[in-house]
Amino acid sequence: MSGVITMNQQEQTMTISPALVQEQRCHHLHGRRTTIVLEAAFWGALEQAAEELGMTASALVAEICADVPGRSQGQRFNQALRLWVVQYYRKATPAVSDHA
Repeated sequence: MSGVITMNQQEQTMTISPALVQEQRCHHLHGRRTTIVLEAAFWGALEQAAEELGMTASALVAEICADVPGRSQGQRFNQALRLWVVQYYRKATPAVSDHA
């Protein structure tokens, strides 16, 4: 993951890509207002997927999280959303050969 985290040895500073910065967003899930924390890259991927599917990002998040057991299970919602994004884009991307 080149360029995601860079280190400047002289100044002893570290820079993290904006895609890795976590963002909090509130959604109504299971009848409750729930805060979900994901990296900016995942929120962007969810927004793009929602647009491709002809729905709002909020509607997509609610649909994905509808089957997650428990109420206000923020960690489970985060995991469900990340896994959904990976699966969605895997389906959209042609398989890469092991021999490439």
